Amino acid sequence: MAWNKLLRRALLDPEFKANVEFLRQVPLFADLSERALGQVLTICYEKSYGTGEAVFDEGAPGKALYIIKSGDVVVTKQERTIAHLHTGDFFGEMALLEECPRSATVTVTIDTVLLFIYKVKFDGLLEERPSVGLKVVRNLATMLSARLRKTDETFASLVR
Repeated sequence: MAWNKLLRRALLDPEFKANVEFLRQVPLFADLSERALGQVLTICYEKSYGTGEAVFDEGAPGKALYIIKSGDVVVTKQERTIAHLHTGDFFGEMALLEECPRSATVTVTIDTVLLFIYKVKFDGLLEERPSVGLKVVRNLATMLSARLRKTDETFASLVR
């Protein structure tokens, strides 16, 4: 989307501007410029889920990253709760890197609105706007590293 068109949309569409501001609060996108946030927003989709509805099940094909715009979800693996996520959190991030089966099940605990980005759309952003995509990938790598470190510490404490 051309910058002029993006700028017009940001100035004239209050919902678009609110969504850009929301993305700015998500750690994955926090260091992006307003222009870059607008570019990311153009590849986002939005969907509402009702309480108890599964976003995806463990083993399902991973094709998108999800961002909680409002609401809460629970992440379970083999019926064990491994995380509770809230507004501004994201999940399914491994799907932006590779389309592998989901490693856990995610279920909505209260009515929830999610933004999501399909891998194929993210790949297009990487190709068209490599500087934006690179920042997102760098942030993603940093966050995945932190999550892996936490998992290692948890596992080590269980083995002792």
